[in-house]
Amino acid sequence: MEGVRGSHLLQLLQNYHRSRDRGVLLSCVFGFGEVLRTNHYHELEDDVKEACILAAVTHSQYYVWEYLIGETKDQLLQKRVLNALIENHHIEPLRLFLTLIDPDLITIPIIMDADRVDKEMIELLLDHNKNLHITTELIEESMLSYTAVEAILSRAPDILITSEILKNAIADIPIEHLRDILDKNDGSIITCEVIASATYYGSRDGMRAKTELLLERAGEVKGTERAMMQAISSHENSEVIGILLNHGWPVTENVMVKAATWGKVAPFEVMLKAGGLITSKVTVGGARNTSDGARMVKLLVSLMDRPLDDELWVQMMLQCAQNTWGNPETLQVLLEMKPGLKVPEEILIACTENSIKGSIILDVILEDNREMQVTDAVIAHALKGLDYDETISKLLDRHGSTNISSRMLLGAAQNRRFADEMTKLLLQQTATIERPSSIVVDAVIRNRYSGYKTLQMLESRFGQLDLCEANVKTAAESGNHAMLTLVLDRCSTTEATPSVLLAAAARGSLEVMKHLLKLNNAVVTQEILIGASGNSGCSIDMLRVLWKFAPHIEVCPEMFLNAAYATDVEFLFSRVKDSQLCQNILNAVMTRKESPNDWRDWVSVPTLNLILESEFEIAVTDGLIVDALKAGRGWLLKTLFAHRKDIEVSQDMVDTAVELAVELEDYRPLQVLVKYGNSRELNLHDARVILDNFLWGFSKE
Repeated sequence: MEGVRGSHLLQLLQNYHRSRDRGVLLSCVFGFGEVLRTNHYHELEDDVKEACILAAVTHSQYYVWEYLIGETKDQLLQKRVLNALIENHHIEPLRLFLTLIDPDLITIPIIMDADRVDKEMIELLLDHNKNLHITTELIEESMLSYTAVEAILSRAPDILITSEILKNAIADIPIEHLRDILDKNDGSIITCEVIASATYYGSRDGMRAKTELLLERAGEVKGTERAMMQAISSHENSEVIGILLNHGWPVTENVMVKAATWGKVAPFEVMLKAGGLITSKVTVGGARNTSDGARMVKLLVSLMDRPLDDELWVQMMLQCAQNTWGNPETLQVLLEMKPGLKVPEEILIACTENSIKGSIILDVILEDNREMQVTDAVIAHALKGLDYDETISKLLDRHGSTNISSRMLLGAAQNRRFADEMTKLLLQQTATIERPSSIVVDAVIRNRYSGYKTLQMLESRFGQLDLCEANVKTAAESGNHAMLTLVLDRCSTTEATPSVLLAAAARGSLEVMKHLLKLNNAVVTQEILIGASGNSGCSIDMLRVLWKFAPHIEVCPEMFLNAAYATDVEFLFSRVKDSQLCQNILNAVMTRKESPNDWRDWVSVPTLNLILESEFEIAVTDGLIVDALKAGRGWLLKTLFAHRKDIEVSQDMVDTAVELAVELEDYRPLQVLVKYGNSRELNLHDARVILDNFLWGFSKE
């Protein structure tokens, strides 16, 4: 069981430890309806009942779900079920569910998030709520097939197809319809990005003809470097790439690097004939190629104007090893190019950090039987990052050390899935094994999946290890209920301190939190609730437990900033009761400082949608928008302007966005401001120049 369903099952096992709860939940996951009926389902706590409903839907056990469907009355639960049904792309259960819910539950965000669903499902959703206000922005934001877009357009015949809509739908739009669209728009909606998107799908039937039609109607639209890089990101589109080159599209070094990294040899050779040059960056990029890497590397090295030196070879080996989907055949070719060269530590560590292909590409190097710099660091990284298999044993043999260091034990303890197996392997070595340090013990306790078993192994070898109050916090954070009870008992801890509760709220499991709240002097604070709002494993359930314990604490903006999922935001927003709090949340979301290393923000747009669609009175000032731009949050303006037609673009907004666009490499705010700004009253010249130079294709619609 992989992907979303596997992750969901793991979360259930982590959050529900009581045998009856688990039995009912697993019967929902695997479709054992008879077990559900005889296991006193109606006596379960509300959070377990809700988890049962979501488990049945997530795992497509609709026979079980129909038995539980009468329990699906809470609106937030209905929204979560609806999202799961749409994500599963199962139309008949959705048809049944729509008969049980209010039309208002089908909102614009629901349509926008219905990624790649078919026409029938979109029509079903639109039929259920005929009062939806469909806008151009809605269709542009949704990644729907052309047939699904047609279904939406049939409800809003006044909306014209824009460049963005055309780009998203170009892959499956019939060429006859494409001609009609271009005739109606006189080709004005064709941008570099539209042509690049068509070329990207160039290997599909009919795409060459569509690309030629777009180029014919494009007039003076010139290809840019970014558009060309988008076009060549596909693996097999040699003929269509040739058409772009014949129209003067550029072949720069960045384009050649992209082609070497992503494409196959055939289209790359087409670009060579068009004047593309092979540089060191291009050659190194070829080593990352997963679709045709071995042939690409051979071609690139054969065309170099000098012999392949050791430094460049190491760079290529690193690129191959660091690529998550690294190609073992490429690595073999590289090894053959330098048969006598020692494989340095940095390459071996890069292999161990490859979560998907690490063991496979390490085996290629090991089987080559050449000298390798296998250090303690390499072993520690391998124990931490690789799956448990023969590769680890082979590396240990190559290492040949008579001492198993605490650093190696730490690496084993930090292995997310195989800590117990890795530790067992080390303990079986005929070598001196250092006693686990406090850092190792903490890492063992932190390991949610196999920490308890690992601790038993270590204590079987070294005797009882010293535990302290700091380990209680780590155990709470791990989410492992068995580990928590062991540590509490060994440390004789009977109180739940604020730091321990915060650790459990932010990263622990539901069962761990329930246990801690039964201890003495447990006090739930706003900070603890803020931590719980970002718990990716059980945020809503955790918040419910905490608010039941401390109902006096109010929702605050920091909870929205910390939330992990859109459904978490909806749950939080249901507790917002006044306009001032809503305004504070808006201000916080719009002006939150961002850094380049931040995780992708999945919740700010859903939060904005909830605020802007609510009945609370809020003020969107020029100052707020400028502050949002300065905070690096200008990408939210698209959502803001789509909802609020009363906002007027000011020159201060434009000037701020122009100043920050190149610095932040974010041109989306400029696109929005140019689109909604009054060109007769504002100086948009600099903004248009930047967009023309830096975007794949900028539409001036």
